[in-house]
Amino acid sequence: MASLCKRMLDQYDRLRKRNAFLEQYKREKPFANGLEEFDDSRAVVDELMREYLACESAEYISYADTAEQA
Repeated sequence: MASLCKRMLDQYDRLRKRNAFLEQYKREKPFANGLEEFDDSRAVVDELMREYLACESAEYISYADTAEQA
């Protein structure tokens, strides 16, 4: 799962860097003031990927404690 999330993030970053396929979203009412929702969603997927990576390690039990402190 972590590798799938990583691949999606990499692809999203490449598309976002080129502003590819964003014009049609900019025309829609929810995105008229900006595309921050996409960036927020990227952050959620990034955190999910980090959690999947953490659950593969022996220290996963302490992951929640360190994530809350960050």
